[in-house]
Amino acid sequence: MKERRRMDTHVHTRFSPDGRSDFADYAQSVDAGFADGIGFTEHYEFWPGSDACGFFDEADYQAAVEGWQDRGYRFFAGVEVDWIPQYAATIRSKLAQHRFDYAIGSVHNLPSASISGRDTSAFQENSAVDKVIAEYADAVTSSLAIEEFDVVGHTGVFLRHFGSEFLLGKPWVGRLREMEDDLAAKTARSGKLLEVNTSGFFTARREPCAGVFFLERYWAYGGRRISVGSDAHQASHLRRGFDKAGGLLASLGFTEVFLPWDKEHPVALAEYLG
Repeated sequence: MKERRRMDTHVHTRFSPDGRSDFADYAQSVDAGFADGIGFTEHYEFWPGSDACGFFDEADYQAAVEGWQDRGYRFFAGVEVDWIPQYAATIRSKLAQHRFDYAIGSVHNLPSASISGRDTSAFQENSAVDKVIAEYADAVTSSLAIEEFDVVGHTGVFLRHFGSEFLLGKPWVGRLREMEDDLAAKTARSGKLLEVNTSGFFTARREPCAGVFFLERYWAYGGRRISVGSDAHQASHLRRGFDKAGGLLASLGFTEVFLPWDKEHPVALAEYLG
């Protein structure tokens, strides 16, 4: 019988400071048939100003994943790195030291603002948004040069707490689209996996991260290598939004999903999401 590969490649446990479920909770979800395997991606933070900096215990985490693997679960030890360019040397050294199964490079913090939380006060002034757009473009571009990153995490994350009406009439929308178009082209050329993070369906934006426009441009530039993850922080959110992602991705032309720990053997979209 062919091995089923209904996975989720972006999942957090209590090894992340904001995680609310343990490995055992996720194992129950697998036992109940909600998934065939899980890629865990605990927050790996290096900015001293973050409460999460120093929280993550690499050795305990890897030992825990190995313990569940020994019990027959297809669990994988990934990390979600909060990419901050000035800590590049430390980040690369840590990733080389610990040899996780894969790494997602995600931008959560910029010089002028934290951009992944629900506090949207930094976006009220047009000049502040202009700065975020420019800084975000620079940060993501620099992350593409980090060979240890397998996945480009939740692009456009700073838009997820705004509905479509927020963009109406904004003078910076054109610059935003130019930035997304440029990053889509660079990501397609990078060979890294572009994450389709389905948590965005459950925010004001009602789109995944990357959003529809980004995915359209990524496809136009020849990008085909996507991963799909829920960004679950509790077991009840495992693979949440995958049904919504299926129709969208198929309509854009995507037919395969890539596993960050096994990029040579993509999974048919219908099989992965089914």
